[in-house]
Amino acid sequence: MRCRWPPHRTLRGNDTAQKLFAKFAPLRAQRDLGVLDARKLEEIGLAKTERALTLTVDGTPKTFRLAAPASGWGAPYLQRPSDSHVFLLGPALLSDLEAASSRLVDRRMHTFDVDGFDRVVITSGNKSRAFVASGQPPGAVQLAPVDAPGTPDDFARNWHDRVWRLTPIEFLGRGESPPGLASSPAFRIEYQRAGKPVGELSMAMTPDHTWYARTELTPGWTRMGGGLESLAEEAAKLTAPPR
Repeated sequence: MRCRWPPHRTLRGNDTAQKLFAKFAPLRAQRDLGVLDARKLEEIGLAKTERALTLTVDGTPKTFRLAAPASGWGAPYLQRPSDSHVFLLGPALLSDLEAASSRLVDRRMHTFDVDGFDRVVITSGNKSRAFVASGQPPGAVQLAPVDAPGTPDDFARNWHDRVWRLTPIEFLGRGESPPGLASSPAFRIEYQRAGKPVGELSMAMTPDHTWYARTELTPGWTRMGGGLESLAEEAAKLTAPPR
């Protein structure tokens, strides 16, 4: 399902998107108003609208014209170009699509919480270091070097807590890459449980010092903003051989 507002992106939908999808399968109207004259089309916002809704069913796209915003979302009108029939849709059926980029996107970075892993491996450049992890939501994860599991590392805990609490600003679509993004990440975290990987996070920067993240859940890169250079510097310190 795609509402024709740029940019076109393939993103992961949230629970609201799942509920909305059910209203489109099948798509039913409250009334078929038939073919309307030019005056009526002007009145309901379909005369000069540039809005469109495209549904792809079994690989075949079907496009409908949507009434212009001035007609309001409370009683949306839709026109089928193949026969010019106009339909009255149910109240609020299209309201979520108006702000789809914020209301329908799954904004989670991971599906697990701080109690979903027992080990993290931090990589910076060609150096990696593993830490035993333990935590309960909503607290911070306690980290300790694998060779000294009884000695918590406060520096590592605070660093990871800052990374864990970063908030995405914008989700890019599948296959979309920011211009000038570094070819290799500034640092990477692998999350493990019982010796098996359960997730990961990679952080990379563009020349304008904008940071992007990617995880096992996101469809592509996620813009995180700037000013995160200190996280990369501290990752290098965390992965340096202990003195």
